[in-house]
Amino acid sequence: MKRISTLAPLAIVLLFLAGCVTQRYMDPRVQFIDTTLPRDIIVTSVNTRINDGGLLEMQLSARNDSYYDKNLEYRIEWLDNNGFEIKTITTKWNRVFVNRHSDFRVIQVGPSEAAADFRIQIRYAR
Repeated sequence: MKRISTLAPLAIVLLFLAGCVTQRYMDPRVQFIDTTLPRDIIVTSVNTRINDGGLLEMQLSARNDSYYDKNLEYRIEWLDNNGFEIKTITTKWNRVFVNRHSDFRVIQVGPSEAAADFRIQIRYAR
């Protein structure tokens, strides 16, 4: 009986801690090039829409959850209906500076009406 009364509070604490585990948002269109980045950069959402001009818009919302500022680069590859990359001069690395413990967004508009999807790659700035 004494053993059960000792284990019961421990079990309650473990159940509470298990409920506090944060589930990370995963999107197959988001790729981290540097393997340590997903530990600090938390993607909160990825949204798309077709704008008034008929072009696909994307918005990535994320948070730098680390104690350090981050100097990052991102690149967006636009894809057609068949999943093939659309070659464009806008597919280049763009820099973004993110303060520690702060939210940030990446917003881009597709190059043409042929853009049906995208992939975004994120890495430390080179």
